[in-house]
Amino acid sequence: MQANQHFLLELTSREQDVAALIMQGKSNAAMAAELFISVSTLKTHISRILKKADCVNQKEFIAKSLKTHNLQFTTDN
Repeated sequence: MQANQHFLLELTSREQDVAALIMQGKSNAAMAAELFISVSTLKTHISRILKKADCVNQKEFIAKSLKTHNLQFTTDN
């Protein structure tokens, strides 16, 4: 098993909230507004999430989350 494979389990409750919004592709401003926090506070949460996930940016976090947890997007037809 690779290190950090279960990084989502290591996230705090608030970091999980932020991670969910990252996965939705929301902007920092939109995430901060939805969570009623400053953009600066949001960036702190994002930095901690990326460190725990061993990622350098939000796009890598999304890709790693999808791959690690075998998640797939589905569309309703």
